[in-house]
Amino acid sequence: MAARVGQLFMTQSYKYLPVRTGSILGMLEPMPNFIVGVMIFGKVLSGRTVFGTALIIDSCVVVLFQRAGDIINKTGTKRIAIE
Repeated sequence: MAARVGQLFMTQSYKYLPVRTGSILGMLEPMPNFIVGVMIFGKVLSGRTVFGTALIIDSCVVVLFQRAGDIINKTGTKRIAIE
């Protein structure tokens, strides 16, 4: 039941967010599950798990920096390309 309520709130919140922000939040969704698994259920960290976690966080950071560059570019300030 709690999962249904959480999913309904998340789906409802997408109406009020830009698409890019919503997609970043969607990419980060597995992270709280991972943290709860480690802290509460004693899930063992493997190299693959840590590597996957790093990939998710890195991809979100890249998207955020690209967004920051787009905002700076719209204001007329010099944009530094991240490529």
